[in-house]
This record gives sequence, C-alpha cells and structure tokens, in this order.
Amino acid sequence: MAPFVKLLTEGQDRDAVEKLLGKTTGLLEAGETIEHVAVQCKPLFNAFPDGIAVTSKRIIFCKLKNFGLTVEFKTYPWHEVVGMYLKDGLQGADFTVKTANMSETMGYLPLAQAQKLHQFGLARQQEAHEQRPRNLGNSRLGGGGSASSTPASGRPEANSNEHDTALKMSQLAMMLKYRIINQAEYNERRLALFSA
Repeated sequence: MAPFVKLLTEGQDRDAVEKLLGKTTGLLEAGETIEHVAVQCKPLFNAFPDGIAVTSKRIIFCKLKNFGLTVEFKTYPWHEVVGMYLKDGLQGADFTVKTANMSETMGYLPLAQAQKLHQFGLARQQEAHEQRPRNLGNSRLGGGGSASSTPASGRPEANSNEHDTALKMSQLAMMLKYRIINQAEYNERRLALFSA
C-alpha cells in the first residue's frame, strides 16, 4: 500500500490511479517498478481518464476505450526515446514522447503531474543513453574487455564527451524552464558538469 500512497501526490484521483496501476502492473517485467503515474483531468467528462505510467525501464501510455471496457497500451523503452516535451495549456498540460519513428501525446494532465513525469523521464532517459554506449562496446568485443576511444591518428576523440555534456546541459535547461529545479540547483549542477 505504501507505493500506492506515494503515487497519490499532487492531488491525483485515487480511483483513477488505482485503476491505472491495476492495468499496468500486469505488464511489468521482473525488477521493473512503477515510479510515477499521471492521470488525465478532463474539464467536462472525466469518467474514463487516460494515464501515463513511468517505470524503471519504459514509459507506458494507457488509453481506455469503449467506455473503459478495453485498454490500449503503448510502451516505449527508454533507450528508444529521443525526446520528451511538456506544453502547458489552459486546460492542463500536454506531455509528448518522441521516438525515432513516431511521437505520442497525452493532454489534459495537471501541470504538477506532467512536470513530475518529465522529471522522472529525463532521469531515466539519461540513464538509458549512458548505458547504451557501454552495452554497445561490450557487444562489439564479444562481452569482455574494453574498447579504446583513440583513433588511428593517436589523438583521443572528444566528440562523445562534448555530445554528452551538450545533452546534459539541454536537459538541465529544460528542467529549469519547467521549474523542476530552481536556479540555484541549475547553477550547482552546471558547475558540477563542467568541472567533471
């Protein structure tokens, strides 16, 4: 019950969160946990709200169909996610996940929930992208050893470090823009990033 209560922050509807958790829990793999749930809050008719669940391995869009009798799930593993966008509107926030092939948007999310989704998503996306080069390096070498980043010219390559730093800086800027972190945290993390 404690994890369920943890997901009820930001004034979410208890019944809607419970329904979403019940439907998505069956999809989880071994070792996968739900970290945050965001449920729509439509202005006129909110009897069958859709929702998004963020897990340690993927993001799950849950859309109720046929007056809540059927459910459509769309899952996106973190290593496939290339971008997440948050747009605040008059009737709630729109949260968009973009992969190389497509994008998925859910609207009518309360802003606090959408910001929390974005925060968890950025952290998971960053972890997935940091693990990808290690996994690729190990698979190229047959599972053992380490890959050298020195090209034939003898000079080490700085492109991957510059790209990682640029990616992390853009994520920090997005977190500051959507007030997930404050200016002091932004400055602290920025200094830590450049001193590393």
